[in-house]
Amino acid sequence: MFIHTLLTMVSHSFSHKDLSIHYTKFGSGPTPLFAFHGFARTGQDFALFEPYLKERYTIYAFDLFLHGKSSFPKDRIEEKPISKIELKHFFEALLARLSIPDFALMGYSLGGKIALSLLQLFPNSVKEIYLLAPDGIILNRWYNFTSRTRIGRKIYRYITDNPNSYFTMLRILKFTGIIRKKMHTFLLDNMKTKKKRELVYNIWRTFSLIKPNIDVIQKNIVNHNVTCHLFFGKNDNIIKPKIGQNFVSKIPNHSSFHLIDCGHVLIREQTGEIIQKIINNEKINYHNH
Repeated sequence: MFIHTLLTMVSHSFSHKDLSIHYTKFGSGPTPLFAFHGFARTGQDFALFEPYLKERYTIYAFDLFLHGKSSFPKDRIEEKPISKIELKHFFEALLARLSIPDFALMGYSLGGKIALSLLQLFPNSVKEIYLLAPDGIILNRWYNFTSRTRIGRKIYRYITDNPNSYFTMLRILKFTGIIRKKMHTFLLDNMKTKKKRELVYNIWRTFSLIKPNIDVIQKNIVNHNVTCHLFFGKNDNIIKPKIGQNFVSKIPNHSSFHLIDCGHVLIREQTGEIIQKIINNEKINYHNH
């Protein structure tokens, strides 16, 4: 089924001013769903969910800027990263092109920050949102420092060219138990080559101005009767479940919280099965997840 979905996905691109984004479209449901993937991934990841979502949603699975086939002007990364108002204008143009008045959202990890921002920017249009270990609910101090301050960017540039001090620090943090093995592996894998270190920096910098206002978003959810479903991995050391629990505690009548027996990788069959049960208003047996 997954391979069949990949073979039948329809590829599209959309450009507005100097920005270009690629997306794949699949499913045949009446409600458009805009889906945004995680760091260093592509929109094709969401093909795994097609069997579970296709009756309710037509899925538009985007490649984020600097991922997959989506581009971002190289000369803008350092001095003019994408702003929230620019993101709004871009999607206003896309919605007009597609003739879509209302839509649902899905965001995983880094993509969660984009989904949350669109909920903030289009409160009258979003009817439902699925957040899978979303970035953007709380501010990551290290990310904020390295992507939004000049001194932080200089330090990261130094690490890019001279990584040994970074690798030494990681070994110490792992040895002392400050970070766990999975977190150590995650940080090491994304920084082990200069090409990867530069990609991390470029992506962080490109999205550095996209900061969801959680207070506004929670008010939008309540005032516009948006249904919000949050999914977290029980063993996730990157974006911890407590973040989601605190989020839903502020909007208990408009949200659901789902804890899955896994780590950070939430684009998996278990998540799709739960979403399908939510769509069909079926009871969820967490012993199977």
